Amino acid sequence: MKRIFLAGMLSAVLVFLFAGCGSGGRESDNDIAYGRVITTDETSIQVELGNYDKEKGFTGSNREAVYDLPESVFYTDFKKGDLVTLILDGKDATVVMTAEEMAASSDASAETASKTSSYESAEALLVSDGTENVENSKTYVSGEAGKKCVLVKNRGDLILNSSNLTSSSEDSQAVLVTGYRSAILAENININTSGDGSQGFLAVASGEVTAQQVTLRTTGDGSPPLQAGKGSVIDVSEGVLNSAGASSPGIFSAGKISLTDSSAIAEESEGSVIEPGGSFTLKTSRLTAASESGIVFRSGDGSGSGSAAGKFTATGSSMVSGGAAAMFRVEGMRGVVNLINTNLTTASGVLADVAVESGDDESGSSAGTDAADEDGVVSSDAAAKLILSGCHQEFSGEIRCGRRGQVKLVLTEESSFRGAIDRTNTAGYSKIFLSKDSTWEVTADSYVDAVVNKKKDCSNITSQGYTVYYNGDNKANQWLKGRTIQLEGGGKLMPM
Repeated sequence: MKRIFLAGMLSAVLVFLFAGCGSGGRESDNDIAYGRVITTDETSIQVELGNYDKEKGFTGSNREAVYDLPESVFYTDFKKGDLVTLILDGKDATVVMTAEEMAASSDASAETASKTSSYESAEALLVSDGTENVENSKTYVSGEAGKKCVLVKNRGDLILNSSNLTSSSEDSQAVLVTGYRSAILAENININTSGDGSQGFLAVASGEVTAQQVTLRTTGDGSPPLQAGKGSVIDVSEGVLNSAGASSPGIFSAGKISLTDSSAIAEESEGSVIEPGGSFTLKTSRLTAASESGIVFRSGDGSGSGSAAGKFTATGSSMVSGGAAAMFRVEGMRGVVNLINTNLTTASGVLADVAVESGDDESGSSAGTDAADEDGVVSSDAAAKLILSGCHQEFSGEIRCGRRGQVKLVLTEESSFRGAIDRTNTAGYSKIFLSKDSTWEVTADSYVDAVVNKKKDCSNITSQGYTVYYNGDNKANQWLKGRTIQLEGGGKLMPM
């Protein structure tokens, strides 16, 4: 029986690093360090080094060290006293992870391992209590509210081949897998659900789904074809997914979902919704949101404060967002996007929206008097944050950010950006990083707190006559020395 198990703490993080775009290792072999944060700034983190034991916690050594921060984090993610794990390359920290993120990565299975299922209604097929079943060429139908076509729970193990599943009532998932070490391996499956709240595959409480050659359509509201709860895993390859109802994103992840060699279309909803601690990986696949954003990071409780980041990775894929929506949207939480050679098509011309939510006006500004630190970064418990990174990646469109938002665009390995950043000058914080072989074609005046360009003459920025304003007091801009640089195309890079 093929199973998927959650990766360990470090591998769960490393999966989001670019192959060929970063490096990392282990500290007990001179590459991993554990520390308590003393202070951070735009470019570095100072910690007290020590030892970490899951049972005993952190023990400080009274030795301090300073490491350069990677572009994959915001320095405001870390506060004095936070416990962190750092994966090191000399003086550079290539990965920095808080204790909260460590727990989200390593303990998701453990915290649900003792849970048992509360689903006791008669199902078309029930596999539970350590039973192992193999079913071939079957048809399972549910027309009763709350009844699942297939329910796997309490360490049940099912192989399902060449079968058809149909559900026509509310809260009637085609497949529900719930409980630690409960798993299904499905191949050559056709699924149709039409009731509200009726997902195609729903995995909760550390349930595991592996599916291949699946055709899946949902038409009810609140019915994502794929949905994973915290600690659960769904891995689909060669799938064709479609949702037609409202509030029915193609993929809904608070756990871990991957889609390979597949297509997913959401007709009336977002392509994917990712909650804090959730992840979604798209490999050589196509994701289409016909009228909404492609990817939305949204906190389930609406706060997002102090929660682990949601993560999205796409490699060799294509993505489409329709209507007036941005391709990427963040609402009250932290989102991390890593793209490699993925085609983006955005009808609205808006690449990313950060913290443009209720209470924010159309320009992205918001009421309030949030305090700013010495680098001009607005700090707020309600802040939304987005790190958008590309490797061999083309980006196009406007990046919008509200007063309570923070956004960073990282261009590496011959990546390009054609667009504007915070043209309304409302962002709590914004930053762009360009490698020597990456480019930016500016399409409107832009306001960027921090500009880090490895090509010091900035000949990789084409201005079309527009001006890029930077914060002369921000530490990351020290290399500019407050200068105004003439850009190709007649525009300027100059301090605000």
